[in-house]
Amino acid sequence: MPTGRTGPGRRIQAIKRYRATTGTGLKEAKDAVERTPRPWTWGSTGSWAR
Repeated sequence: MPTGRTGPGRRIQAIKRYRATTGTGLKEAKDAVERTPRPWTWGSTGSWAR
């Protein structure tokens, strides 16, 4: 699953990897990757942000 930055390129790679590993279709893989919680990062305002 995606780790670190989860920009569009990372998300696409995660979907491809998920499909290759599980053999699911595109929609199922996309839904699974989007349900995966994203890591918390330190926001520019000095507070924790997603």
